[in-house]
Amino acid sequence: MGGLVADGTAPGDGWRAQAIALVRAEAAAGAPIDRLCRAAVRGLGLSGALTMVATSPATQLTGSSDQNVARIAELEFELGEGPSTDATVSRRPVLVPDLSRATRWPAYARFAMELGTAGVFALPLHVGAVHLGVLVLASDEVALLDGDRMAFAFAFAELATEILLDGDGDGVPPDSTMAAILDAHSEVYQAQGMVMVQLGVSLADALANLRARAFLQSRDLTELARDVLSGRERFERDG
Repeated sequence: MGGLVADGTAPGDGWRAQAIALVRAEAAAGAPIDRLCRAAVRGLGLSGALTMVATSPATQLTGSSDQNVARIAELEFELGEGPSTDATVSRRPVLVPDLSRATRWPAYARFAMELGTAGVFALPLHVGAVHLGVLVLASDEVALLDGDRMAFAFAFAELATEILLDGDGDGVPPDSTMAAILDAHSEVYQAQGMVMVQLGVSLADALANLRARAFLQSRDLTELARDVLSGRERFERDG
């Protein structure tokens, strides 16, 4: 990648220093984690970046470079599949330079490509054995992250981990997009509890049933959850 030359320090320190400089150069608007995402996009020459933290039973968006890429996080939440989900479970990087060849998540790949995403790279955020979440990098064209670009991407992942840990983002009111996503997820979790009782299944199975019905009905998961909460939609046990 042109222009990414370490400054004479250890290679890892050089990429880290450049990542920090790019984050500091970003406009102060938004939370620190959003600025990091925008800096990662600029530094790596990609189309979008977002961070997700590990929650139960899914991951939850905490920052993004823009509203369009944030939709990728919502897509994984609705479908229950995708690179960040696998990276969270395996705690290993999941690199997908060409989504058209990604047979592991057919629904995710199809919808992500419809959003203009051609490649996705999910890097786990962790400290030792403690897993915090994932940094997701998106490309609007088939592209590889290798060599220097991969080292630079890991430097951004390291900084993202530090921001999540040291609380730089705490106390910063979320923007309307973030607040809406958090509220929507809360509704899904409430509906999940109701479906668990209605079907007599585990929480994980209740969420799987919600996702399956939303997919079969071509509906938004949040919309279905609201209908469950209002009583307009019920799940009945077989037999």
